[in-house]
Amino acid sequence: MPMLYPPSVRNKAFINGTLLKASKSKKILACPADPASPDSSDLVKIYFYPGLAPLKHIFRQSKASREYQVAKEIHKRGVPTILPERVQDIKKWGLLYHQSIVIAKLLPDCMNLEEFFSRQEAQDLHVRRAVIQQYAGLARTIHNQWIYQEDFSPYNILYQKKPGGFFQLYFLDFEKIRIDRELSRQERVRNLAKLNRSARVFKKTGDLNSSDQMRFLKAYLGPQAKKDELREWIRQIRAEEEKIFARDRERTRKKSTSASSRIGVLKYNGYRGYYRKRHLKEKCYNRSDIIQILQSIEKTDITGKAGQPPSEGFQTLTVPLNGSEETFAVRFFRYNGLKYRLKKLTKQTPVLSAWKTEDLALRNRTADFLPVAAVEKRTGRNQYHGFLILKTL
Repeated sequence: MPMLYPPSVRNKAFINGTLLKASKSKKILACPADPASPDSSDLVKIYFYPGLAPLKHIFRQSKASREYQVAKEIHKRGVPTILPERVQDIKKWGLLYHQSIVIAKLLPDCMNLEEFFSRQEAQDLHVRRAVIQQYAGLARTIHNQWIYQEDFSPYNILYQKKPGGFFQLYFLDFEKIRIDRELSRQERVRNLAKLNRSARVFKKTGDLNSSDQMRFLKAYLGPQAKKDELREWIRQIRAEEEKIFARDRERTRKKSTSASSRIGVLKYNGYRGYYRKRHLKEKCYNRSDIIQILQSIEKTDITGKAGQPPSEGFQTLTVPLNGSEETFAVRFFRYNGLKYRLKKLTKQTPVLSAWKTEDLALRNRTADFLPVAAVEKRTGRNQYHGFLILKTL
């Protein structure tokens, strides 16, 4: 298996690299292929092994080695992809994985398909149809070659623009892939439902339409597909999509009210609630920011909006944060009675339900607002009020 350049050279290259994505278990950088020559770049993916992960991998391949082997197998099956060029495993005491690194060539003029469809270039009807046609053919080839990817989405397809108006699509992301048996119809439907869910985002922004979705499905099934067959596929895809939304809704509702790297728990001056620490790879707000926003809310007469409908129950608030002013939309809630206590135990109070709904929309990338915080406070005997704090995206 090809290995990396020496550690001293490798560390220098990584330090000079540009961070593209980071999490607890993975970091992706664009680094100079040769530290002495910045003209060409590599895509460097560094896997970490936090907690008990090193013990789990004692008798397994490293994450980088598995990615290398999967990429080779996919390429052998005729699916266009980018083969890693170098791989290295770094161990503690020669036994436990500490890091594993995989490096591939960073191709010029590239972007993932999600980014492409939001670009002006994709609004050219001829270009968009050509990309959809090739994307459907690539999806069919992937499935016909027994390749099942759990996270099947346009984000994992790379678009490369080439001279003369040509382009090439590449299949990426080998972490959640299975290549061991022929795909069932239900597995194909599930993958296509995930694509359909992504298409909803583009339809909302006007980047794609229903005709584009139908064109993709016809190209995926091939010219032999009859109208009745098309209708049956559409019915099954929509049914599966609803199941995916239901699973996402339940999963997101639990995560929205649990402490994590993305969500923080706030307790301040009688207030209890949650706030957003991070969205995607961007830091959002810390505890001090939320306290400052709450102090600004308490100085206003926003509570006078309580009796109005939700659509009219927002008040704009400008707060100085970190040397600049930020504008928020604040929705006020007021409720009383013993029923509230039961709802509080199950985290189903009106303000928390609204927080979960906004967080689900954010996860599905259909949100108009970034949910910043949801807090509640007891103001009297069986009397409570709360605030849902939002920021326009």
